[in-house]
Amino acid sequence: MKRYWMCLVTAAIAALGTSSAQERAATLGLPAGLSPAPAVIRGQSPDYSPGELKLIQNTVPKDMPKAGVKEDKKDPAILPPATNPMIPMLPGGSAPMILPPGAAPTIVQPQPYMGYPAVPYDVGAPTDPNVIYGVPQPIASTMNMPTQQNWYVGVEGMVWWVKSYGTPALVNVGPTTGIGAVGEPGVKRALPVDSITENPRYGARFTLGYWLSPRWAIEAQGWFLANTNGVGGSVSSEDAPGQIVSRPFFSANQQIEFAQQVSNPGIYQGNVTFSTRSYLGSGEINGRYRWRESCNGHLDILFGARYMLLEENLEINETVEGLAGAGPFAGYRRTVRDAFNTSNDFYGGQIGVDYEYNYGRWVFNARAKLALGITNSSATIDGAQQALAGPVPNLPGGLLALNSNIGDNKQNNLSYIPEVQLNIGYNVTDNIRIYAGYTFIYWSDVLRPGGQIDRTLDENRIPDFTTGRVVPNVEETRPARTLSSEGIWMQGATFGIVFRW
Repeated sequence: MKRYWMCLVTAAIAALGTSSAQERAATLGLPAGLSPAPAVIRGQSPDYSPGELKLIQNTVPKDMPKAGVKEDKKDPAILPPATNPMIPMLPGGSAPMILPPGAAPTIVQPQPYMGYPAVPYDVGAPTDPNVIYGVPQPIASTMNMPTQQNWYVGVEGMVWWVKSYGTPALVNVGPTTGIGAVGEPGVKRALPVDSITENPRYGARFTLGYWLSPRWAIEAQGWFLANTNGVGGSVSSEDAPGQIVSRPFFSANQQIEFAQQVSNPGIYQGNVTFSTRSYLGSGEINGRYRWRESCNGHLDILFGARYMLLEENLEINETVEGLAGAGPFAGYRRTVRDAFNTSNDFYGGQIGVDYEYNYGRWVFNARAKLALGITNSSATIDGAQQALAGPVPNLPGGLLALNSNIGDNKQNNLSYIPEVQLNIGYNVTDNIRIYAGYTFIYWSDVLRPGGQIDRTLDENRIPDFTTGRVVPNVEETRPARTLSSEGIWMQGATFGIVFRW
């Protein structure tokens, strides 16, 4: 609000300066050519008294006698201009004006308005030739003075939503009339595989900046969203009494939907659990240039470097025991594990704009950025079976992670990351601002665990799965190592506070 009144007073001063001395003299009933008595014009609001710039008018000249006036050498009030350093000059270096006896111009340096960052101002030179301008010092008409509020730091809490990813059917539950394959009558998915990522997610964002000069600043920002537990679920024999619990897949050998049974009354018993983990974070460092500025706002240009990280994990664990009557698997008891881990690292440069508008103590801020660079992605697939009772598995691997796709796969993609931030804040004091806002970010071409699962399997690669039976061989390698990329968005609310000093 101080800055708003400052602009109004500045405009009033300029308007006052445009009126002629003759008009003001006529208004006061003075002869033409004479100006009013000395006065002080203040260049800003009264609550900025420490930094005022005073403008002093000259005295009213006396009428000259017809016979002239003899110079009085004893009168110390009138001194030659060349010998009196206290006599100010008119703008442009014209002839000096004469001050009253003992009077001298008062010169006070303007004080910057303490905005975000500090905002200096300049009332400008008067336009009335009868007004003396009190020798101002140069002032940068930009935000921030080098010695005032150079540092600023922001801390935000985040409540965000992240685009989820899906997976193929992981666990089915169905009647004993079938084998638990996808598409059989009465068979349903037992786990919520369409939405793996848990929402909302919580995190924090930190900002640290320093103004190197009135127009240049450097700013660092980082944030993270942690989701250490993630979505999980389990299905066991007790959860589906009298039904089949199975892990479905498509058989490349038979070219049909098939399944591995975890629970079947009288034959197998067991359980399946799955869990996910996710971590998402970002860091950036930017140069900041004050490009445009007005009384109520400013526009900054941002340019710098950005890093983003996305790490996710999906793990499926199974415990199965063959009961009497399970044929060759009777007495077997083993664990089966499949794990799909993805990691994405973005490195790139970015450019953006930051606009801020002030209305009194209220502040509206909008920031938009676009980063271009390379995303280094990797997918790590691991699987194993461990015998708790019975013979050791004849092959490595689990079920969806077998000897054909176990291992590390890497790729590099050209990616882009646009970001938009909208904030509404309130300046509690000149040094403290609170605010709330919204952020949206999109990241193209990342790997996520669900996209790395190939549900078409060669049964001959599954440990001990074909014991006691023969299935055709296949030439293609399945499951295959697939690197399936997709875009991810994240958005949500932020609540923060900014300190300036």
